[in-house]
Amino acid sequence: MGSGYNGLKKLAYLEGLRGIAALIVVFHHLVLLFYPALNYGNSFNTTINTIAVSPLNIFYNGDFAVCLFFVLSGYVLSYKYILTNDPHILAGYAIKRYFRLMPLIAISVIVIFLFNRLNCFHTQKLNDDLHLGDWLTTMFNGDPSLVAMLKNIFYGIFLFGDNSYNPVVWSMGIEFIGSMLLFGFLLFNHKLKPKWILFVIVLLLALYLKRYYYISFLLGYALCYFDQKELFRVRSIILKFILLLAGIMCASYPADWQHWNTSIYAFMTFEGLDLFSFYHVFGSGILLMLITQHQASKQFFSLKPVLFLGKISFPMYLFHLIVLILVTPHVFSWFILTFNYNVCVLICIAICLPLILLVSYFSEIIIDKPALKLANKIEAWFLGKLKNNL
Repeated sequence: MGSGYNGLKKLAYLEGLRGIAALIVVFHHLVLLFYPALNYGNSFNTTINTIAVSPLNIFYNGDFAVCLFFVLSGYVLSYKYILTNDPHILAGYAIKRYFRLMPLIAISVIVIFLFNRLNCFHTQKLNDDLHLGDWLTTMFNGDPSLVAMLKNIFYGIFLFGDNSYNPVVWSMGIEFIGSMLLFGFLLFNHKLKPKWILFVIVLLLALYLKRYYYISFLLGYALCYFDQKELFRVRSIILKFILLLAGIMCASYPADWQHWNTSIYAFMTFEGLDLFSFYHVFGSGILLMLITQHQASKQFFSLKPVLFLGKISFPMYLFHLIVLILVTPHVFSWFILTFNYNVCVLICIAICLPLILLVSYFSEIIIDKPALKLANKIEAWFLGKLKNNL
């Protein structure tokens, strides 16, 4: 999520994978808007309930997609350090991270702040039209004061995951803190041998504290380390199949808690334990490991259309919900007078998806690309100062 693959052409396919993950998040919110029973399973329709608790939900499982973002960040942010074994890189990345993420996040919050002031979000109408209950009324409800909005931008999101303005930025706090913890771990572990001891200690601590999302960054690092050092390759077709099955089962672990015990996920469900994100984290790790060792997958994620999605993945993640909530009430209320519900949904998607891609494309060019250049300059300046003082 906003990691950047600048100068890492060898990892371009991971950018494509990030684009697919961002698209899954878009599909997740489309499902929540139009067919929430596909996520929660509380439908009288047996087919919908079956899909909700099947591996098919991997195509719109938003939490899995976010976990995949985190694992990818762990992999990419570790890559150059593992290749060079230069700890100065970690200090540069740590300084750069805030300036890499903040500009685009800030613009998304400012846009929502202004649209709220202009009363452009008709969430109550959309709730009534789509019978969504209270889901949308909790969105875009940040404090209307300018000071509160600025606090949210400069530290509220990064330190506390405050998503009162933009709902999707809850993950940005985890992304930022997880990145900092990863850099700290790598720096502390730099001269330790064997390196796996601290890794195991930190992993067990995170498991004990149930900080599953932060484990994603460790897994990303571990995958990158084993991949670059060529320490582990899955060569058995049978083992690959078993791992693929395990990865899909974990990654598609459903939100539909009402039907866990009667689904194919029953053997993975334990009373009193909330393993929803736990499974998504490890499912993401398994699938990423298989992709990094599968040439055909690398080629697919390196296709130009997929790489385009990767290029705009950060703005697409931040702005897609804004577009959906701005456009859908008007389009749906207009066409529902003539067409049935499902046709109206298709029309809404056909209008919203190109708009999301267009907004993301221009946001990447106008905001995100300059932000990356600025972050790179700050990193270079800091590293220059650091080396001069050593």
